[in-house]
Amino acid sequence: MLSNLKIWIKLPLVMVLTGLIALYLAEFIASSNARTALLEAGGQRLKAVAESRAAEVQAEFVSLNADIEAKYNNPVILDADRAFVANWDEGTQRPSRSFGDVPDPRESPGRGEPGRANEELMTGPHDPGLDAFYDYFATRQIAREYGDVYIIAPNGRVVFSVEKRGTFGQNLRSDPFAGTGLARAFERGLRDVSGDVGLMTDFMPYGPEAGEMSAFVSIGIRNDAGKVEGVLVIRLRAARISTIMARREGLGETGLAAVLGADVTIGGAPEDADFAGQAAVGGPGDLLLDGLDGQGGIWRHGNETVGFRLTAVVPIRIGAFRYVVLAQQEEAEILAPALRLRTETLRDGLWALAFVSVLGVFLARSISIPLSAVEHAMTQIAARDYEQDIPARDRGDEIGDIARRLDMFRASLLEADTTARENAFKSAAFQASSAAMMLVDRNMTIIYVNARLIDLMTKHRIALGRSIPGFHPDGLIGRDLGHLVPGTARLREDLETADQYREDLHYGQARLRLDAAAVVSSSDALLGYVVEWQDVTENRSARILLDAVDGRLPIAGFSPDGRLIDANELFCTWTGLSRSSLAGRGWADLLATEGDTDGASWGRILLSDKERVALRVAPRTRNHARLRCLLFRVPGENGRPPLYILVATKWPVTTAADPPVTTICASESQHP
Repeated sequence: MLSNLKIWIKLPLVMVLTGLIALYLAEFIASSNARTALLEAGGQRLKAVAESRAAEVQAEFVSLNADIEAKYNNPVILDADRAFVANWDEGTQRPSRSFGDVPDPRESPGRGEPGRANEELMTGPHDPGLDAFYDYFATRQIAREYGDVYIIAPNGRVVFSVEKRGTFGQNLRSDPFAGTGLARAFERGLRDVSGDVGLMTDFMPYGPEAGEMSAFVSIGIRNDAGKVEGVLVIRLRAARISTIMARREGLGETGLAAVLGADVTIGGAPEDADFAGQAAVGGPGDLLLDGLDGQGGIWRHGNETVGFRLTAVVPIRIGAFRYVVLAQQEEAEILAPALRLRTETLRDGLWALAFVSVLGVFLARSISIPLSAVEHAMTQIAARDYEQDIPARDRGDEIGDIARRLDMFRASLLEADTTARENAFKSAAFQASSAAMMLVDRNMTIIYVNARLIDLMTKHRIALGRSIPGFHPDGLIGRDLGHLVPGTARLREDLETADQYREDLHYGQARLRLDAAAVVSSSDALLGYVVEWQDVTENRSARILLDAVDGRLPIAGFSPDGRLIDANELFCTWTGLSRSSLAGRGWADLLATEGDTDGASWGRILLSDKERVALRVAPRTRNHARLRCLLFRVPGENGRPPLYILVATKWPVTTAADPPVTTICASESQHP
């Protein structure tokens, strides 16, 4: 398809397509690398957040144990237990003396309002000793942000509470408190014989405190004999842990951190969050169960419908319980920088492509326009317009190279065309020439003969065949000139020292004249020879005959226009004129032909196609008898006009009474 497009369209299109492919590949590679790097960095960041939160939670419980051991495992607690147990009247189901103030929830943030029943319980007079114990526990509770501090008698009665809420004064072995976390913590502290500090129950909703998620730490209050005289219980509020988990550092806008147990979420996650059954994509399985089994890590989970999330899981242990601290964030938010990078890359890439396309158009035009001009010049050259000027020859690029090569090709074609025209003209002229011509190369091999030469060789075929073995007029081309001319070495030597060479050759009765001329190139290199053949057989015979009768018979030569050229002494005697006075005289002025009444006898002689004509003539210059004569037509040499020779056939002159000849003879049979 691209092969059918013009360069000014194709080049920008290819540049844009190449740019799009490069942009796509660059965007794909950059996005993939950015995605991988962001997911890895996001996972490590979430893992660091989870580990940090886990460390804070564990530090909270370590601090709790240290505080309990330092502040609550001492004789003061035993004295307080005994004082508050003694202050409780089982008969009236109320304290004998009141202690402390009912806390104002505005002074203790996060606390609920005290119950009305507790206000009714605190009706007795204040006991300063009990107030001192109350202040001790209240100070600890506020400082550590405990939910409450309880002292419980061995029979399950809650004889002390800092908050004095609905639990105060209740028996934990009765409904609805039996089975609560506080009741379980009391029973564990009461039964503990090991003296451990900080026996803890798991977090779970605590009904008396509006279902607030709470855990309880219990301590058995022992006397010097090791007998448990009561149980101190501290209620831990999940809000403290939730505060740690609720911090946004490292979680972005969609992230969250939470502490999860087997069937409880302690803090940080929404109430409707369900982490159970969340399978990791390509991971080992259920996040919560695997985390509770001690398998931490960074997992990707979710699907295309709800989206994917990245979760870092860190297992921790608090007391006898296993928990999982997780930090989770939506993958889309983690990959948001990659999406922004992709958008910016595409935007910048499209602007760059627009610029490249415009640049490509200008670049393509800078190529296509001169190429089109060169193409037009090639079309003109193909149409044999070799005078066409080739554009773009002055360019220094490949187009300029093409234009210069094309110009050289044009010049070569022009020279070849000129040569071809000249050769065609010369060949036509050579072929149509009345001269017998042949061309011989520099090795003396015949390469061309014209029709006139073949006619000449055919005319003397018998004589040439007797002199030259294997001669045939049609078999000359390709033969060596020495086949016709003995001594070609001498011919070559003579042509090297002279421009032309002439030799008369005898072939039996045939007499041929050879004229040869060397043909050289513009650099003086020998190309071959031009050889002209002339048939001089009759000329030689006539010359021999004339030489024989010159002293015995009158003889005169005439040009084709009838003017005398030369004459011998006998002809001068016959006419009574000298040779100088005869020269240039016309036939009609000198001679009277028998039967000629209008002076046109010479014209009739020329019209005859015979080579010899018999006639009777008398001189006009004097009264003299007529002579019987023969008029010979002798062909001229080297393109010269023929020569007409008048020869008397009888001498001395006869008398005037000789019988007349009535007309000019038309054939040799009329020869006397």
